Amino acid sequence: MPKLDETLMTLKCDQQNGRYVVASKDIDAGTLILNARPYGIAVTHVCRKECCSACFNAYTINPPLHFSCSTCSSVWYCSQACMDTASVFHKEFECARLSEISALPSGKGFRKLLIEADAQISRTSSLMQDGYERSDIIEMARWLLSFCIRVEMEKDVDLAGLEGFPTYSDFKELVPNVDSVSSEEISQLHGLHYLFSRLKPPVGQTKLSKPSFSALFISALPHPEDLIRVICIKQCNGFGLWDQEGECMGYAIYPSASFFNHSCDKNLERVIGMKVVGQEAFAATAAKETVGIAELEGPRESCIRRALELQVPVVLHANRAIQKGQLITHSYVDQSWDREKRRQYLKDVYYFDCVCERCEAEK
Repeated sequence: MPKLDETLMTLKCDQQNGRYVVASKDIDAGTLILNARPYGIAVTHVCRKECCSACFNAYTINPPLHFSCSTCSSVWYCSQACMDTASVFHKEFECARLSEISALPSGKGFRKLLIEADAQISRTSSLMQDGYERSDIIEMARWLLSFCIRVEMEKDVDLAGLEGFPTYSDFKELVPNVDSVSSEEISQLHGLHYLFSRLKPPVGQTKLSKPSFSALFISALPHPEDLIRVICIKQCNGFGLWDQEGECMGYAIYPSASFFNHSCDKNLERVIGMKVVGQEAFAATAAKETVGIAELEGPRESCIRRALELQVPVVLHANRAIQKGQLITHSYVDQSWDREKRRQYLKDVYYFDCVCERCEAEK
């Protein structure tokens, strides 16, 4: 994980604020504060044809992206170059497992799965049946797959040379706030652990060289408490990949960015490095020459590293001058919301009562 620039800022910790960052010197507006890579990033199923699964740029075009995996139809790319760069990574780690996720039963078959999961909670539970649609399970599974793949890769892929990339240890340092989660939500997560542990591969799928999605899930998160911690960390530390129309195209965790606390009067501007590209620019992008299979030949680890290096970073800049000793903050909410709406959202989603200077001034 990239270290904070100690010439600019200092990481501190106390009981009231947890970990937070203060300026160690005066910082000019526009100064780059952080450029960090994700640990667990995935395009949503519903937006998979609009957002490239390699570079994570969003495309406002009709028809949607032209390049896809013909085997799983679960990932789409903006160009032949992106598809070629991602090919080794996708075939080894994603393709068969995404096919398993997409094969989740629908209709009565899906309801049966929820009933079975409810039975694991209690005889009278309907929390799973009342709380989840099939699309909810697929979206959660896609992100969990990305997360579990990163855990898996740390065990059997030599990622030397990937400077600044976070590790599972970095992820586990993030605060989960499990104590703030309701008992009903905890029960639902127990049900989800049961469900994700038992997904079946599509009928006719050939024997996999890698563990199935459920086997990978159990390996990375063997106990319900492990899933609860990961989902709570995602809830409190996750970043949406938003397009200019306000649609969330995917989700990512950037452990380094979680050092910076929230303020409704933020002094950082956050940019997820994804671009929103229109028809004309797409035509130029799609016309790029293929990287070429010959160019991608070489050590397996080199091909995988190239795919990871395409994953979009989060970039934080100072949006105004920051004085030495001041908290360095970004915002978890839309700055245009009124005080009541901001504070309610922060309470519901991040489990804290905001007492930043702006909220106190607007009492």
